[in-house]
Amino acid sequence: MIRWITDRLGTGAYTRVYGSTAATLVDVRDLLDRLGNAEHLLKLKVDEVAGHLRLGRTVVVCCDYGMSRSNAVAAGALSLVEGIDFQTALGRVRDRTGEHSINIDVIAAVRQVIQPGTARGATAGKVLVTGGSGFLGIGLAATDTPGSLLMPSREQLDVRRSAADLDDFIVHHGVCKVVHLAAPRIYSTNEALGDILVMLKNILDVCLRHSLPLVTLSSWTVYSGHKHGPILADEKLALLPDGSYGHARALAEDLINRFRRGHRLDCTLLRSSPILGYGNHQPRFIYRFIDLARRGDPIVTHVYKNGEPHLDLIWQEDVVGALQAAIKGSHSGDFNLGSGVGVSTRQVAEFIKHELASSSPLETVAMADDAPNVVMDSGQAAKVLGFRSLVGWQEGVRRVIDETLRQVQQ
Repeated sequence: MIRWITDRLGTGAYTRVYGSTAATLVDVRDLLDRLGNAEHLLKLKVDEVAGHLRLGRTVVVCCDYGMSRSNAVAAGALSLVEGIDFQTALGRVRDRTGEHSINIDVIAAVRQVIQPGTARGATAGKVLVTGGSGFLGIGLAATDTPGSLLMPSREQLDVRRSAADLDDFIVHHGVCKVVHLAAPRIYSTNEALGDILVMLKNILDVCLRHSLPLVTLSSWTVYSGHKHGPILADEKLALLPDGSYGHARALAEDLINRFRRGHRLDCTLLRSSPILGYGNHQPRFIYRFIDLARRGDPIVTHVYKNGEPHLDLIWQEDVVGALQAAIKGSHSGDFNLGSGVGVSTRQVAEFIKHELASSSPLETVAMADDAPNVVMDSGQAAKVLGFRSLVGWQEGVRRVIDETLRQVQQ
């Protein structure tokens, strides 16, 4: 199948195109679909395609799958023939072919052949924030120096779809650092595990390609398999995840560490306890307790074989403060964030009942399992990032109650 970029320029897989068209074929299968292509060979291929087009011939550029090498070379030829910027030509190729998974190393190599010494945009110094429409992104935006943070919507930049789209955004906007907060809306399924890793791999590939430092968020759930507690988790505690989300975050951290060791990736990883905040609606049980207490219905908490489950709840603005410090600094490494105080779900239920003067009875159900009781040790974050947990769990829950009541009254 040939995917036509113009009336006279197309791309496709060699085995599917050969013998099916009268067009001139340019075979680029001898190029690499990764790093390592010699510039003079790339230039020969780009010039060959451009030469045929200038003679009025119809050309199809072919590689094994019709994805990276063929489309990158076609974009280079289109740039030469039409006298347009390479990024503009690449955008046309992607739009017309529908192919967004072009290898960014091949793109970079062709870009260098077409426009040697091309800089990454005209306004260097921008920080890209993925997931900027989430509650932490909104918190960051509220503290932003106008114009320093770029927060594209998912419609503007889908991090999961393609590293090539991300590469294009970074080149066009002159990004100097990436803050990766994007996550699936429903994050606790096996499908979400795959999405989390695909998004991160695209981010890591582009950060490596452009030598960009990365700031990203992980979760206390990487410790959720530690069920003999309470556990005070510092950065030396071995990761022991439980559940799909915990495993997703642990696998993501492993991938980051592989890029750190193998490619010297500069990454600041903030590993947060459960976050309370406006617009977060997490942890879910707190919102459920508030709803039940408002109606006077029974509030059910659980007791596990190892006792009541405890959580270390941290307020949104405290995490945003840590993100700001990571963005402004150059503190590569892992940092645990939390209040340092564990609170049981029953204590939360009792507090909510008291704050709402609710008549809800409190009930307990026994569970045939153990629960994690993890409290985060933020000593390293305090020392290096100046992190402080300023809002205790009671004040945080009180703010969530007030916000919930305001929304109900509207």
